[in-house]
Amino acid sequence: MLTDIDNITKTRLIYVKKLYLHGHEHAQYGTEFDRMIAIHHFDNTVELLLKCVATKYNVSFKGLHVKFPDLWNAVDKESSLPKKTEMFNLHNFRSNVQHWGVSPFSSEVINRFDVYVLDFVREVLEEVFGLDFEELFMSSLVEDKTLTKILTIAEKAFERRDYKKCIRFADAAFNRALEQREEELGMHEWIIPSKERELPVEIVEPVSILKLGIDYGDYKKYTKFAPHARWNEDKEDVGYPRPLYEIAYVGGGEELEKKVYSRENALFSLNFVLDCILRWHL
Repeated sequence: MLTDIDNITKTRLIYVKKLYLHGHEHAQYGTEFDRMIAIHHFDNTVELLLKCVATKYNVSFKGLHVKFPDLWNAVDKESSLPKKTEMFNLHNFRSNVQHWGVSPFSSEVINRFDVYVLDFVREVLEEVFGLDFEELFMSSLVEDKTLTKILTIAEKAFERRDYKKCIRFADAAFNRALEQREEELGMHEWIIPSKERELPVEIVEPVSILKLGIDYGDYKKYTKFAPHARWNEDKEDVGYPRPLYEIAYVGGGEELEKKVYSRENALFSLNFVLDCILRWHL
């Protein structure tokens, strides 16, 4: 659990995990360019985690920039760090990639670094913060326990590359949170206050969305693949209107197209929903 850690530290540690997972994904593609991207993400993962540990132990540095060896040594004095040889080799590989623009190593090498970094992150999270890598999600920042549960399922689905399930559960969380937010603001199903009902019909929805603090362009993009899911408390699963589940309306509702449950859409959906819920302080 992350209950004893402030939100800034929580967020930074979650970014550590996200950096690693992004690098891991590139490592699987196997091209030279993807290996270069992966090595950067792995090195950034280690550096950000070291800085999180430094913050925990109030380790300070002169200036904004600190060299990796200095960072490592300062943190190591406070908490004995594992895999020093592997992490320094990783940093040297990253420096060569960054400064020479080539990847002079094989897929086997990047896969070894993948394992080393994951083990390093797991161990430091456990030893220093008492955290389980597998349970580190942005949803842990959400205050509402039910929303946290739904979003955690969505995040786990994304990590398993089950993008349809990710979008379904993220949308169920969004619609539940939306109802809460509308109630807080005295709104109901996009109905705006009476004094503003004289607005032209075509701008009623944009005004309502803006009242909720949501970017209208992002909202319209989101609705193209959101399945109108609803959380079922009894079954701990989601349900949705069948006609709307696989179909997206385009062109003002006059045209139909199949919803696309891609990685890109799942990532956008997850980030959009989390951003809304965290902004609403739910």
